[in-house]
Amino acid sequence: RIPVFRRYLNYANALEVLSFGVSGMLSTRWILERFRPELIVCCHSIPSGLIALHTLKRHRIPFLTLLRGQDVPGYPEPSRWMHTLAWPVNRYIWRKSRRLIANSKGLADLAHESAPGLRIDVVNNGVNMELYRPPREPRTAGTRPVRVVYVGRLVRYKRLPKLIEAWAKVEKASPGSAELAIAGFGPEQPKMEELAAKLDLTHGVKFLGRLDQSKVIETLQGADIFISLAEMEGLPNSVLEAMSCALPTVLSDIGPHRELIEDPKAGLFCDGGDAASVADALLDLIRQPEHRAEFGRAARAIIEKRFAWDHVTRQLASHFPGRDSPDPEAA
Repeated sequence: RIPVFRRYLNYANALEVLSFGVSGMLSTRWILERFRPELIVCCHSIPSGLIALHTLKRHRIPFLTLLRGQDVPGYPEPSRWMHTLAWPVNRYIWRKSRRLIANSKGLADLAHESAPGLRIDVVNNGVNMELYRPPREPRTAGTRPVRVVYVGRLVRYKRLPKLIEAWAKVEKASPGSAELAIAGFGPEQPKMEELAAKLDLTHGVKFLGRLDQSKVIETLQGADIFISLAEMEGLPNSVLEAMSCALPTVLSDIGPHRELIEDPKAGLFCDGGDAASVADALLDLIRQPEHRAEFGRAARAIIEKRFAWDHVTRQLASHFPGRDSPDPEAA
């Protein structure tokens, strides 16, 4: 651990990111003396790659870089001008990395648009199946409204106002049969709350705010359906965690979501930009509890097969460069 200004596990503002970079630079000598690493793994090229570059220059310790989304030009966050400003540094870090590894094929394809000549491998994110597991008591249908949940940040590219519009159609088609819980925080929340009030959904839509990990797990285990309508993703941990809790999913039809749902009986896809398409998918699962149970079991099986930590760890380690790998610093 190094001292940083970061306050939350799942969010960091620009100042907090900068504090990590500075603290990492200052801690390099202590870390090297204590651990004597042969390889550095950077999660995100900025700011972690800056620390790795510093170490490569001074101590010739190689590094590989894990691309996670926000460090790839064209990703919705941060803003386009920030991607443009950071790209010269980002590109240099990518070229000096022994390996570049994206967490989805979709993200690797996006990265190739900016760096067509670089090799970019794919290793998916993983999930702790012991922590994110189905509830101890089976979900029972008919005893309460069906619970639909979204977990994540409330930002524009997640298309959450479209979810509110879709929920109005769900309520009209099947009044009182389901409830929607939105867990997370972000700049879109006031717009969403205003829209929910305008559509008279204040009783059927709950905003849970920022939740710690234990509350997120509790929320997922108490839900019946998980939904994500993002227009772009790397590989969303929130969907992995929901699937690990044996939740059926309703997902926007984008490449990274397709990479997750290999079994057509594990989730439903919809047009995330069309409220009617979203509502139809939700109503399909709300009205058919036997499908929810079947989809949930299939989702958990996918996680066990492809996204459990032991599998992902072996896959990542297989990409670690050997001692005889080419040295970018010598290039």
